[in-house]
Amino acid sequence: MSEAFFRCVICHHTMQVQIDRGRINEPTRCPRQVCGSPDSMVLIHNRSIFADRQVVRLQETPDVVPAGQTPHTVTLSCYDELVDVGKPGDRVIATGIFRAVPVRANPRQRAVKALFRTYLDVLHIQRGAPNRLGLDVSTREEGDRRHGAMGVGGEDEDDVALTVDAEREDLTEEEETRAKQMEATLKEISQRPDVYELLARSLAPSIWELEDVKKGILLQLFGGTNKSVANGGAGGGPRYRGDINVLLVGDPGTSKSQILQYVHKIAPRGVYTSGKGSSAVGLTAYVTRDPDSKQLVLESGALVLSDGGVCCIDEFDKMSDATRSVLHEVMEQQTVSIAKAGIITTLNARTSILAAANPVQSKYNPKWPITRNIDLPPTLISRFDLVYLVLDNIDESTDRRLAQHLVGLYLEDKPESAATDIIPVETLTAYISYARTKIHPRLTEEAGNELVSEYVALRKLGSDARASERRITATTRQLESMIRLSEAHARMRFSQLVELEDVKEACRLMREALRTSATIFADRQVVRLQETPDVVPAGQTPHTVTLSCYDELVDVGKPGDRVIATGIFRAVPVRANPRQRAVKALFRTYLDVLHIQRGAPNRLGLDVSTREEGDRRHGAMGVGGEDEDDVALTVDAEREDLTEEEETRAKQMEATLKEISQRPDVYELLARSLAPSIWELEDVKKGILLQLFGGTNKSVANGGAGGGPRYRGDINVLLVGDPGTSKSQILQYVHKIAPRGVYTSGKGSSAVGLTAYVTRDPDSKQLVLESGALVLSDGGVCCIDEFDKMSDATRSVLHEVMEQQTVSIAKAGIITTLNARTSILAAANPVQSTYNPKWPITRNIDLPPTLISRFDLVYLVLDNIDESTDRRLAQHLVGLYLEDKPESAATDIIPVETLTAYISYARTKIHPRLTEEAGNELVSEYVALRKLGSDARASERRITATTRQLESMIRLSEAHARMRFSQLVELEDVKEACRLMREALRTSATDPTTGLLDMDLINTGSGAGQRRARADLKREVTKLASEMGSGGTRPVKWTGHSDHLCPTANREDASMNNTHTLSLQTYLHPIDSKI
Repeated sequence: MSEAFFRCVICHHTMQVQIDRGRINEPTRCPRQVCGSPDSMVLIHNRSIFADRQVVRLQETPDVVPAGQTPHTVTLSCYDELVDVGKPGDRVIATGIFRAVPVRANPRQRAVKALFRTYLDVLHIQRGAPNRLGLDVSTREEGDRRHGAMGVGGEDEDDVALTVDAEREDLTEEEETRAKQMEATLKEISQRPDVYELLARSLAPSIWELEDVKKGILLQLFGGTNKSVANGGAGGGPRYRGDINVLLVGDPGTSKSQILQYVHKIAPRGVYTSGKGSSAVGLTAYVTRDPDSKQLVLESGALVLSDGGVCCIDEFDKMSDATRSVLHEVMEQQTVSIAKAGIITTLNARTSILAAANPVQSKYNPKWPITRNIDLPPTLISRFDLVYLVLDNIDESTDRRLAQHLVGLYLEDKPESAATDIIPVETLTAYISYARTKIHPRLTEEAGNELVSEYVALRKLGSDARASERRITATTRQLESMIRLSEAHARMRFSQLVELEDVKEACRLMREALRTSATIFADRQVVRLQETPDVVPAGQTPHTVTLSCYDELVDVGKPGDRVIATGIFRAVPVRANPRQRAVKALFRTYLDVLHIQRGAPNRLGLDVSTREEGDRRHGAMGVGGEDEDDVALTVDAEREDLTEEEETRAKQMEATLKEISQRPDVYELLARSLAPSIWELEDVKKGILLQLFGGTNKSVANGGAGGGPRYRGDINVLLVGDPGTSKSQILQYVHKIAPRGVYTSGKGSSAVGLTAYVTRDPDSKQLVLESGALVLSDGGVCCIDEFDKMSDATRSVLHEVMEQQTVSIAKAGIITTLNARTSILAAANPVQSTYNPKWPITRNIDLPPTLISRFDLVYLVLDNIDESTDRRLAQHLVGLYLEDKPESAATDIIPVETLTAYISYARTKIHPRLTEEAGNELVSEYVALRKLGSDARASERRITATTRQLESMIRLSEAHARMRFSQLVELEDVKEACRLMREALRTSATDPTTGLLDMDLINTGSGAGQRRARADLKREVTKLASEMGSGGTRPVKWTGHSDHLCPTANREDASMNNTHTLSLQTYLHPIDSKI
């Protein structure tokens, strides 16, 4: 209310009271002298003047949140023309007056609490960021409709502040001049013949190669044009989305998450979330009560907040089924339908989805179709326009070039040859924003004919006359995807017409994506058909049968229809437990439908799955990384708030630390001083020492500006071994001296306890985030004991933390990314109490390979029997308890206070850069490590190193240089880092059956030797089964390996002749699935 109208109930005198954004000053008596009656003035609402007001919750952006804190929120109060200036999901800068109002215990009482609710009385709002794209404005209405064809329109337009829009009336003369200059620059870039390759190179230039993936994502950022089909010359027809969805699938450590982080930073209204940290309501919307009006209102989720932008979803495969189900409508209809608490509405979610998923077996299996590799429903995968495989293949020349590229990012002075023709990120975002705003391409007749020809040719691939049944090689979804990609390519050229070259590139990208992912999607629907009551025999209940419908038969019948189905009756065995090979003597039957005859139309919607077809080919490798953090220092003599005495002590301490750093044996001295009561374990201590120093965190600049992928400098260490080998003692020691150290136990930790949980503030009653252990240790070390006893749900949150160093939350309307820039030091015990050297490490500690591979160093701490070792250990331990220690026991160590000050000083003051000599040595070491697996005599190549090992060696080298107080990483640092890495791999990644180094033991859980043994066993069992089936009398010889693979087999039955051939054949399927 801006002006209140009052009337006296006695004399009917009226008056107006001006209100300036505050409480109404109600007159206590009639101002008319003749009347003057007290308490006679009443408010007349329909004569008062009201002003628009909007209450906005503004949340701090994750990239400016201080270490260990959760994002702050502030309430904004917007009036008049400032209402609806910012939309949910916008990044804004608000200017206003900070006010506070008392909170009443009861609105009917005058008493107020000693608590004040604060808010910002907004005077000005500035939207957008210079390094982010503008919103999609391709949905503007146009009246040009020809013959009921599709045209641009169907949605409303958002007024976006573009840095290159010279036509805006609110620009100053200087701003208009700059805008015209930028527009001329962008048009000049668009005229370059290599503009497509230039823009693709400029997109995340720090990520090596992956050209087609970058081109696909580049076209996703440009987007197609949204369309609405006219009905009889009028609007209101079906809408066709212009947003492009992309899915990245591949091995760990291939830069998938880095690409998502880059796109999230430059995308318009970009939202980044993790599959495990998101719920269904967190993605869509949830119902809450407005604190002022007490009415039920909707709060937007991640997908609605990214309306007009890009929603980046990492760990897509780890989403629950309930959460993934909401994406079906969003990815095709681009809406979110809500029917909760009496609120029935449809929200816009016109967003592009960029998702990344890891294979279920950690490493991609090229023999399996993509749906089996990532365990996602085909109906969801088919909604992605482009599905790319990003695989880690062994190739010496490729490995060398990748290593040189990655090491080059860390070099102090990059060679001139490293200079690449790219454009700055601000110019790239301005280019894309200009195209999305100004360019709305239309198909030419020539381009339309080419699209038709390409689609027909793609469909024709499945019509092989020799095949028993036809394959579906393309659907109308692929045709729509090619149209969207063609429009995006034309936009990239600043062309208002989609021409032949645009179609050809779109079709090439589509074929390349299909070739690498090698998946041909077919719709499938499972239907329960019940016998009609009028044909049920007397005294019986209606029978039911399951129908499996494919392709054009999907949705032919709907609930309530009476249908006649024709098909093939099939039976599949039922497993007692999906994780076991044993099957019951029970078969589940279904009808593979070939034809359905129905009556009235309706809709069927039960469980949906698809057939698995296709082969897999390998893609290229990439690199990942994270971000930097500063540590508080206790010896900083440059601080202005120190007294003279404190400054003197700080300078003395700094001189002492520099003196220690000059000692030739500083490395051994510091390692001895780390937990000196724990005997030996020199390499373990050295690895943990370098973990405490840490590498340097980096954010690779793109074209001279920030916003590139972040590469973490924190080092993760895992200790595995027998009980009583001081693992927990080491963790306790590190927890006490580490900056922001947090100690927790695997069994006593939950997923929300590690990340963050939502609670209600007891005073303000608002939902707030409480930090968990990983967020609390931001900038420090999180020590996790009993790591093997964590539940799967708890461990799953560590995948994002250990690589991206963030925790993505989308719960209860709180959508944010928390910083978790922490090193993880974990200790795990073997499942059989004592470590079994005949087993690989993944079987010994029962941890997923995808998690183990994220540790930079994995150490085995075993309790071996050796008389001399046992004697020296006992003497050391007894010596700790002696009242008067002998002089020989005095060891050259430094006090713990000096050690912590030394580490803090190094982390704050020393930021080493790679020299060219050190970079070349790292490349040579990485290539040599990879080369160990390329034995020409072996039937299968072993993975002996991945880019994660290269990044680990870089981090360890930088940490070693930090330990020496050196600003340059030199050859000695690299050699020690490689020695630690090789020593850790020698103990943890050596195949016990062959004695050779095999990283697949950590990355996938099984080595090349085990896979070869299983393949041999399968071949022999298959040969035996064929001999028994042909009438042979060869006896079956069972071994321990056979017992492991077929534990439920009956040996007596198997040793008989032809009677039990079916029983033996039954076991071939589970053997094959395990292999």
